[in-house]
Amino acid sequence: RLQLGFSLWELDGSSRSTPSAIVRCIEEGGNVVVGPTTTPQTESAMLLANVYDVPVVGYASSSTLFSNQDVYGNYARSFPSDEVKVEALIQLFSFMGWEQIAVLYTPTAYGFSLEESLTSSARRQNI
Repeated sequence: RLQLGFSLWELDGSSRSTPSAIVRCIEEGGNVVVGPTTTPQTESAMLLANVYDVPVVGYASSSTLFSNQDVYGNYARSFPSDEVKVEALIQLFSFMGWEQIAVLYTPTAYGFSLEESLTSSARRQNI
């Protein structure tokens, strides 16, 4: 029978608390980090995870940034990347025969990235 030990750390919603949580995980003998949830938190976590060669399994950060295995080789996701989501949307638009779409987004790094990816993919498909 497999027994797992685990530690939990609540992040404060910013990337500032992430490095100390990663260091505590490593100091307590953690073999893997699950989370964090946002792109800035994940970027912060990956800096230390790569240095200490600790894998990070993401369940919410969808940025395509982390698909680059040359840079983020210790990162695995259980959540589809934005690239996968955009491709699914483009397929839906094409299937439905929609030739014009409206893109609403928030002015954040995530919003700008998703908007750019979606609009450039739509243009390539003549939508």
